[in-house]
Amino acid sequence: MIVDPFGNVIAECRSFEDGFVTATISPEKLTLAGGNRYIQARRPELYKDIIGQHHKAEQKVAWLDTDNNKD
Repeated sequence: MIVDPFGNVIAECRSFEDGFVTATISPEKLTLAGGNRYIQARRPELYKDIIGQHHKAEQKVAWLDTDNNKD
């Protein structure tokens, strides 16, 4: 299945056998898509001091907490 930047399915395989499809996405669709706006709106000069500071990367996911998951 091939999906365009707006989430529309533009091509998909119609059989359960091995196969492939091709599609063409125009550059206009890529620039009109929402994600492109956010990339162009980034202002790294405003937060370079924050992300450049020393920090400890930490991931806290409830279902990964093995201390509280006792059988």
